[in-house]
Amino acid sequence: MKKWQELSKKAKVGLIGGAAVLLIGGTAGAVKVNADNQYRDQKSEITKKLATASEKGELAQKVSQLVDKDGFLKKDLTSEEVSKLQAELSTLNDEVKKFVSIRNETVNLSDIDTLKQDLSVAEKKLAIEEQLKIEITSYDRWLTADTDVKKFVISDAASVESLEGVKKALGEANLMADSWTKKIEDALQTTEKQLSAIATAEKLVNNLYKDKKVNPAVKRADYEKAVKAVKGLTRKSDKDPLNKKLDEVKKVIEEREKAEKAKKEAEAKKKAEAEAAEKTKADAAAKEKAEATKDVDSTSDTESNNQSTSDQGSESDWSDSNAGSDWSGSSNTGNNSNWGSGSSSNQGAATGGNQSSGNTGAGSSNAGGNNNSSGGSSGNNSGSTGGNSGSTGGNTGGGSTSGGNNGGATGGNSGSGDETTDADMEADGWIKAPYPPGSKELSNWLFENGYYGYFASGDWIQPY
Repeated sequence: MKKWQELSKKAKVGLIGGAAVLLIGGTAGAVKVNADNQYRDQKSEITKKLATASEKGELAQKVSQLVDKDGFLKKDLTSEEVSKLQAELSTLNDEVKKFVSIRNETVNLSDIDTLKQDLSVAEKKLAIEEQLKIEITSYDRWLTADTDVKKFVISDAASVESLEGVKKALGEANLMADSWTKKIEDALQTTEKQLSAIATAEKLVNNLYKDKKVNPAVKRADYEKAVKAVKGLTRKSDKDPLNKKLDEVKKVIEEREKAEKAKKEAEAKKKAEAEAAEKTKADAAAKEKAEATKDVDSTSDTESNNQSTSDQGSESDWSDSNAGSDWSGSSNTGNNSNWGSGSSSNQGAATGGNQSSGNTGAGSSNAGGNNNSSGGSSGNNSGSTGGNSGSTGGNTGGGSTSGGNNGGATGGNSGSGDETTDADMEADGWIKAPYPPGSKELSNWLFENGYYGYFASGDWIQPY
């Protein structure tokens, strides 16, 4: 202290100045060292934080887990989780930018930009799926690769407008195509089909109505088509009211069909009764016809029997007319006249006898006044009673085609010695019977050909 006092004022000033210089120099060096240390610390901290954003960094791992390799969101992902990661990444980005601005250094921010893009994709997908669940479908989970969107049932909120809203959001998101985007497109397509099916079903059902009431002329085919359309709907809020309207339509159709069926049955019954009456009438006419035919057959048989009786009477008369005559030869008492033959038979006032070809003795006479000359000539005895000229030892009735008449008495027929031919019968108007005379078949044939009866001779008939 004494020494300091002994120093001159000038010396004191010098010493103080030197000390001040030393103090200032030491402080400046200390400040520089501290600044360097701070820079190194900041750079180290930024480097560590940037490392979390690198491919294998903690932050990058968190972001990569939000979306899988096929583009589908992590199960139970929330918008809060995405927002938290976005905030963390944003803080890192701000710190890096501040460090760069102070230290004027270049830092690679590509990892941060990549994470920003990944978070943006996750955020957009999450928003689209949220919109899909709220406005389109009742599906309450995130889409996965195994989700069958074709089985989606649209919610009551789904409409053409909400569908267009999701389509617009998907377009504006401008996402790269992946399995997730394909699944979303399929879900929207399913929604579009269901909405279209609802519109079609509503139109088909409403077309069955007129003035808010079931159209009385509604066709069953149109009703069935509408039923099929409504059956294919999945949204209950549409299906139930449409089915209720269809029940009203069904009731009208069934009532109308029941009335139409009753009408057809009545018409069918009326037609059947008319046909039955017509048949009864036809049967009666047929029966009447059959009875008329039977009467014709009976008449024909009677006439045929009468003819036979007449023939027999003729034979009897002939026999009687020859009574008392001395014929040394034989004579025929049967009817030898041939109907339709080439010989002509003239009956006189009484009865005529037929003399068959044979030999007569001389002096025989015919009381009936028949004069038969052999050789085909005819002799007339005018007004002579009981006088007969016969050929002695000759054949009576042989070969003559004309009979002789006794004037005013009885006429005789000279029979032909030849057989009567079919041609002879046909020339006289006789025909071969197509069925046995007296049979029902013959009666039917006569009736069908416009005849009422017939004469019969063996298997020959003469219809009239």
